[in-house]
Amino acid sequence: LNVVLFQALSLELERKYPKLYAGSCRQMGLTVVTEKMIAKNLSNMALHIFKKDITWFKVASFYNLVSSAAVDCVRQGHPEYLYGLVEAAGLVIERDVATWIANQGGWVSPVM
Repeated sequence: LNVVLFQALSLELERKYPKLYAGSCRQMGLTVVTEKMIAKNLSNMALHIFKKDITWFKVASFYNLVSSAAVDCVRQGHPEYLYGLVEAAGLVIERDVATWIANQGGWVSPVM
């Protein structure tokens, strides 16, 4: 999938479903307590999202969920949690999605 198309898909999801990604930590039933807790919840959410099948829509949705959680962390005064979120997201992609992405042709960057 072209990176530009993936970005457009993510933006379209946010535009169509703004309430879905706003306040994701609250929607997961937690306040920003610890970095580990948020990472664990993201990992559990990913297991649920990618349980049956994987699609680019679901991958984009997961990235939107991670970015929403990052915004929540910053708004609640914990910007230091962002590194943990990035690490947790990377582990989820590696664990649950990397093989599927590779089988789809991988990430393709536009030629600059």
